Amino acid sequence: MNEMIAGIRSDIGIKIYGDDLEVLRKLSDEVQTVLKEVRGAGEISGEQITGQPVLEVRVDPEAISRYGIPSGDVLAMVEAVGGRKVGERANRRLMVIVPLALGLIFTLLYLSLSSLRDVLVVATGVPLSAVGGVAILALRGMPFTVSAAIGFIALSGVAILNGLVLVTFIRERIAAGASLEAAVREGCQVRLRPVLMTALVAAVGFIPMAINTGVGAEVQRPLATVVIGGILSNTLLTVVVLPTLYCSLRRRGEAPRAESLREAEAL
Repeated sequence: MNEMIAGIRSDIGIKIYGDDLEVLRKLSDEVQTVLKEVRGAGEISGEQITGQPVLEVRVDPEAISRYGIPSGDVLAMVEAVGGRKVGERANRRLMVIVPLALGLIFTLLYLSLSSLRDVLVVATGVPLSAVGGVAILALRGMPFTVSAAIGFIALSGVAILNGLVLVTFIRERIAAGASLEAAVREGCQVRLRPVLMTALVAAVGFIPMAINTGVGAEVQRPLATVVIGGILSNTLLTVVVLPTLYCSLRRRGEAPRAESLREAEAL
């Protein structure tokens, strides 16, 4: 009998009812011990009925009154210290994850483009998108949190994808014999629709998270806000700044080559 309706993700489930969680836990362990001895039984497990250990802080009003400290200040300090510990652990993890993620992205970019100059041009999408993310956080009065940092990581992938789409098309047109200016102009015109579709789909998809006020809003809202603001700024700047930067760097790279060809022809 499938008990999915009752919340049990298995074909056979045993439910024990009661009010004392400690007694329920002991009975669950005993039932699992008996079932493990049944021939043919496998993947026997019990649901978690107790959460993580909780530290309960009780303020002694008489003790703190001797120092003239309100109870609210003491509880606020305890909450701040606990949040700071969690934040410090998360920051240490991000210091490892962010460089690894960016390094992997740049490695894949170089394998795809085989040009350090083009990789750097595409990578300009990251700071261009960060401008919008930081600006919209400031407009909404939100602090920079761990979830916002994760939003910047996700945003960097979308920003680099937009730049890669545009630069790849420009390179194909140049390889086909088009001039630099014509290739860039055609690339902006032809690839504008794919860039806009990628950006709008991602931005619209994060709107429910950005305006969420229910459970998990403190985590979802900063992440979604960063992604939406960053995508909007990156889309606008990608079709303006990136083509200009690509033309400038491409001309600088071709100028020494043209000069050396002229010198060779003169000889």
